[in-house]
Amino acid sequence: MRIPAGPFYEKWVEVYWNGSRCGVRVIKNYDGSVDIPCRYESNIILSGDTIALKYNGKWGVLDHQNHTLCNHIYERIEKPDYRPCLCMAMKEGKWGLIDNCGGPVTAFNYDQIKPLTIKTYSRKEYNGSRGYSQRFTVWALYNAGQVFAYNDAADMIYPRGFDNIYKLIQVGKPCLVVEKDLKQGLLGLDGTMITRCEYEDIQQLQPYIDDEKACYSYAIVKKSGKWGVIGEEHQLLLNCEFDKIAAVGQAIALKHDNKWGVLSKEVLYQFENDSRDD
Repeated sequence: MRIPAGPFYEKWVEVYWNGSRCGVRVIKNYDGSVDIPCRYESNIILSGDTIALKYNGKWGVLDHQNHTLCNHIYERIEKPDYRPCLCMAMKEGKWGLIDNCGGPVTAFNYDQIKPLTIKTYSRKEYNGSRGYSQRFTVWALYNAGQVFAYNDAADMIYPRGFDNIYKLIQVGKPCLVVEKDLKQGLLGLDGTMITRCEYEDIQQLQPYIDDEKACYSYAIVKKSGKWGVIGEEHQLLLNCEFDKIAAVGQAIALKHDNKWGVLSKEVLYQFENDSRDD
């Protein structure tokens, strides 16, 4: 018998193996256990008390009391390591999103699904309050040449879709880098277009993070071969006229006409405040 190195981080379940078959030991209030028989081909922990199990080539979902929540109807179930609220499942050759109990939350008509995630940090306010971090997950669903974005509560973010959705970045708040007609733009998670799709490239300007999780969170955007900076209020802080822009600790370095200059964090904040007042 092969035993994993300790239970999963949830208190309810641990998986054990007998040869090529696995079962589940369910812990109830720490004073006893119920063994789900060792007959399954594979497993995925979905939440604190639900687990996906593969039997005869199909996946279903059980809870921590050995109740069947979802019969073995899925050809595949995949869930990222960071365990968001949803996961991906394949049925009849097409992908959709399901919840942690195996219930469908989207139609199964997508060719591919990609999870996008980001850990964001707040900027410490000027009154000295501490910053914090938070993780966001967005799902990019591909169908017939269009890509649709869903949040981790299975709400569609932008119903018209895009040609591609690249990643999540932090520009004040988390937002998506999307593409339409070979140009990139920024989409807020509330479905608002932050910028039009008019840039050749959009990248995260690496946030500065101090001991209290404080930072600036800007994006750099490329237009006509030159780079500029978009600030946390989604305004263009620096026009697209620089050859290269890079984060350097609490400042950013700018290359223009083969020469480098440096702007401090305080100057950037002043630019941001001035543009906010306009």
